Amino acid sequence: MNGARVSPFVRVFALIGGLVVCSTAPAPARAFDPVAEAFNYEKSNERFADDETSPGFQEQLALQSLDGTLSLGQALAADPERLPANPCAARLNLCAGDPRLYDWGDRYGIVRPIAYVNRNGALISGHIWAPLPRRGERIRRIPAVALINGDLAPEQVYWWGAESVARAGYLVMTFDPQGHGASDTFGAGDDRDRHVDTQQAAGSDSIEAPADEDIAEQTKDALRFLLSIRARRRHHRYLPVRTPGHVRPASSPGRLKQRRLVRQGEADRANPLRRLLTRREVGLVGHSRGADAVSIVGSRDRRIDAIVAWDNLLAGSAADQSAPSRPVAPKVPALAMSADYYIGDPPYSADPGRLAKASGFLAYESAGVDSMQLMVRGGTHFEWSYTPTPALGATLRGIDMASWYTVAWLDRYLKHDRSAERRLLTNRWRSDEGEAAADPQHDGNMFSFYYDSAFSIHVHRSGKRRLVGCANLRAGCGALVPDARDGYSGEYSYLDAISGPAARAASH
Repeated sequence: MNGARVSPFVRVFALIGGLVVCSTAPAPARAFDPVAEAFNYEKSNERFADDETSPGFQEQLALQSLDGTLSLGQALAADPERLPANPCAARLNLCAGDPRLYDWGDRYGIVRPIAYVNRNGALISGHIWAPLPRRGERIRRIPAVALINGDLAPEQVYWWGAESVARAGYLVMTFDPQGHGASDTFGAGDDRDRHVDTQQAAGSDSIEAPADEDIAEQTKDALRFLLSIRARRRHHRYLPVRTPGHVRPASSPGRLKQRRLVRQGEADRANPLRRLLTRREVGLVGHSRGADAVSIVGSRDRRIDAIVAWDNLLAGSAADQSAPSRPVAPKVPALAMSADYYIGDPPYSADPGRLAKASGFLAYESAGVDSMQLMVRGGTHFEWSYTPTPALGATLRGIDMASWYTVAWLDRYLKHDRSAERRLLTNRWRSDEGEAAADPQHDGNMFSFYYDSAFSIHVHRSGKRRLVGCANLRAGCGALVPDARDGYSGEYSYLDAISGPAARAASH
């Protein structure tokens, strides 16, 4: 984060057990180069210029926006109680995400719409994603991952991540938190207005801690639904926890409404794909305010085994004014990603501090918990939310790098797949052909030259579990693995990973 968090959508619509094998010293200081900064700053236009300007892309975007408007109208007609009062409820262009991904559930995986009531009594809209079963194979039980939105961002802008992770063998939940997307703005009964002011004041300096606690609470509700907490011996069902002030659980407006809507067929009794869950390995992925949520819940919830924070991991130190009301203590392996710029930042006029965005990573490293901090060169806050507009710019390849490392991190710490270690230590993103082709100076190294990308993780070497580290991935170090040995042939893209090579060709 750069200073106080301000919602991008608000802005737009207002217009160490082991042996240390390798480590490198931080890069030496260098003179600020205004020409290099000008080229670096220009990179935020790459995604729009390279991906979003084709007629085919714009046609698909218009169709999805129309479909979103019609779907919202139908939902409101069927349920007069619904009140998703926010600009993204109708899934208009800015809120539609990548329109090339909308047929994924028909061709490449399983996707189910879901609806449940949170503890405030708001109806929450979302989806569950899973890989297609292999032919003739018995049901595979797979790890669960919940993906948490940023401030006021709808779930559609994160479907690229849901599909990437699901295709890799996970049961993924995306949802619109209360006050976001197609979910209700208000709750029910005595809890109708609970936290609404905080949810609608996203980005205000005065509500950082309350907003973090609110999204952490909503993340817990989502986990409760995703994991279908056992309520009876013979089956699972979901009921929200009661809010403070309700002495009897049955009197909670959220519980009363959930039961009623289930009877009426307007809410799900439980996760419709719960039979696929292992219920033992659970991960969290979050962006922006959602990254704060996964940092908080990952430190408090014993069910969580790994987290991924997209811009950025929350340190939660006492000196941090945006720290939540309860401390954040590093407990589970954490991947943090951030970028050179935040939202609408002016170009740099001097080099920033190399570790200025690494407080979360440093806290985890100091605690001896496996962690990684990756900084996208020339990137912005929107590397991780696919918002098809030049106003919310991003690099072309940042989303591909995010998909690669997110899946590898989850594979390593949820599936305990040792081959994922080579993907995490790969050298490929230091000399990426696609990055070189898109970059104004044909530089294929995707790691920031302003901020250090680093890692401190345990890997298996020669039959032993060893700690390896690298303080400057852009410069490289001996722990890195050559491209030819990282287990992936050719240039990686998130579109190919989730839909196959034909999808990219068909979209242009």
